[in-house]
Amino acid sequence: MKKKISLSVLALVVMLTTFFSSVSFAATVGQKLPNPEAGWQRIDVTNDKFHYLDSSKWYDETTINGVWGGSLKVAYAGGQVRFTFKGTKLRLITYNSSVRTTNNTISIDGVTYSFSEHATSASTQVLSFEKLNLVDGLHEVIVTAGNNPPGYVATLDAIDIDETGYLVEIANPDITATAGIAKIDLNWSAVTGAISYNVKKSTTPGGPYVTIASSVTGTTYADSDVTPGINYYYVVTALNANAESAPSNEVSASLVNEPVLNVVMDKEKIKVGEQFTSDIVLQNVSNIYAEDFKINYDSNLLNYVGFEEIPGYKVYNQPTDENGKLRFIIASQGEQYGINGEQVILKLKFTGKEKGVAKVDALECRIADTESEYDLNEESCTEDTIEIEGVKDVNRTGEYTLVDLAIDGFYYGKTADQTDRTKHDADQAGDTNINDDDLLFIVSEILKNPNYPLNA
Repeated sequence: MKKKISLSVLALVVMLTTFFSSVSFAATVGQKLPNPEAGWQRIDVTNDKFHYLDSSKWYDETTINGVWGGSLKVAYAGGQVRFTFKGTKLRLITYNSSVRTTNNTISIDGVTYSFSEHATSASTQVLSFEKLNLVDGLHEVIVTAGNNPPGYVATLDAIDIDETGYLVEIANPDITATAGIAKIDLNWSAVTGAISYNVKKSTTPGGPYVTIASSVTGTTYADSDVTPGINYYYVVTALNANAESAPSNEVSASLVNEPVLNVVMDKEKIKVGEQFTSDIVLQNVSNIYAEDFKINYDSNLLNYVGFEEIPGYKVYNQPTDENGKLRFIIASQGEQYGINGEQVILKLKFTGKEKGVAKVDALECRIADTESEYDLNEESCTEDTIEIEGVKDVNRTGEYTLVDLAIDGFYYGKTADQTDRTKHDADQAGDTNINDDDLLFIVSEILKNPNYPLNA
């Protein structure tokens, strides 16, 4: 007598059969995988975005049945293939057998992993390597055939990546821009497999760009064809033997101001014989450690007294006054004295010689950081003027006489603040002290005074 299967048991069997038939089990390394799984796509190794770095170590095998796309790449020891893909996961599909290498490597973004193709029996379309959970972005990959056992070969049939992923020709660099002295410095990241780089520039965000440097083998470039106040936009592309990458991120920079060597006088007006100071100021610079410049002054109206050094900035030549022309070569004394922004580097001392408007002018200015030197343009080497008024005799009568000499003789050895400023201008030399300089100057003016004859 046959037993009847209840409808409830039959229904359970049907439900379980349906459930298990609908479950998708992910492939594992070493398993044959004739087709990409859901969420993956397969790319054949004949794709032109695969770059076989040494063609002598690779050959095409087209006589084997069951390989993806009908073609298999076979590599001797050391053979490499490079590619870049966009996505989050990667699988290598190979033809495994007993004559395959065991110590192949794959580098993903510089991190190296090992995998084997060795198997006791031959099988095409085998999943030999898998990497999941990569950051969603571009990934640079280099696969290298191993050498163990000696004489065995490695293969590559296809790769599987995200179904939304894709291969790119070569990864693009990351770039930064820094405004320097009369230049903009560009730096970018090295790209694996890149032979050189192209630097491109625009004055408009997003381009169009003009290539300003091609086949740059390093990862830096200084653009000196720049004008203050203009914003420049840059991208860099990487090149290998086959193609050029997509542009890097865009960066921008601008020079706010040109470096300036400024002449700044501490007074607007002086009297004949009065002393003043002219500061030499370097402005709008960064990390400057040496300066070379000339100073011209009106020798008919001014007497050059000398210079005063600023601590940390020493004059290393011996300036010789040649009819109103002086040259100064200055260097910083230590890293802490690198000039950033603005710094007084020298003080020049003059006295008024004759009535008029006198000029002190900086010329032929050159500055240097630790890598380059820069010539400042004419407009950036400035000048300043000072008005020299007529005689300022001590007792303010309008001319020098023996009374003026007597007054300063009375004040001799005192400071200007110790004199009666309401009546007298005893500080004739302008150095705040009443001494021989003042008396000598008064005597020289007495001798030039035509209204002061002796024993008249």
